Amino acid sequence: NLDEIYQTMSTIFPVSKDLRVNLDKFIEGGEKLDKAKSRTKIIEHLSSLGNLKYKEIKVRAEEFGIKWAEIEKSVLIRSIDTLWVEHLEAMASVRQGIGLRGYGQRDPLVEYKKEAYRLYSELVSFIQKEGVYSIFKIGASSGEPVREFNSPGILDRATNFSAPLKVAMSKTSSFAKDGNQKNPADFIAKPKVKDSEGNKVGRNDLCPCGSGKKYKKCCGK
Repeated sequence: NLDEIYQTMSTIFPVSKDLRVNLDKFIEGGEKLDKAKSRTKIIEHLSSLGNLKYKEIKVRAEEFGIKWAEIEKSVLIRSIDTLWVEHLEAMASVRQGIGLRGYGQRDPLVEYKKEAYRLYSELVSFIQKEGVYSIFKIGASSGEPVREFNSPGILDRATNFSAPLKVAMSKTSSFAKDGNQKNPADFIAKPKVKDSEGNKVGRNDLCPCGSGKKYKKCCGK
């Protein structure tokens, strides 16, 4: 899809309109046997454009006395820090919901290994993509703006995994019609309360607020 390739490249760094015409030249003929060669030529051509644009950014940075290597290092560290946290949250979601795969007669351990490998591969890809987009946006020329592009994050790839408690606590959760089923939020552990002497207050003890009622019928509701 040459239109998609052109639009994607325009989101990384400013490109000329001639690029779209040049891409058509790589697929002339349209034979199936030449598709692999055409794909390789397109990749080489786009890579060369990216390298030229990158060299221009480095030269411009040196002219202004900017240490470009330090900027690149900061960008990569920031990308790794941000995406690594998202990766850990995604892995937590997978770990909590992977047991549901057992209902499909699949080994949860094997499925967890597969999903962990897939998410880690996506993490590396996202780090590379984030680094490239950030570096080119920082060094983009002011003459032609770069289009905005929002890539799906790691957490978006793990949305099909949810812990049973999280599912039950969501706004779309359905409860029993007879009204006897309690809200799952009631089962969440509440913080321990201590009295003035530092002793833990039990549910049947007098409430430390001084109301004279039992803790479970006062502040412990």
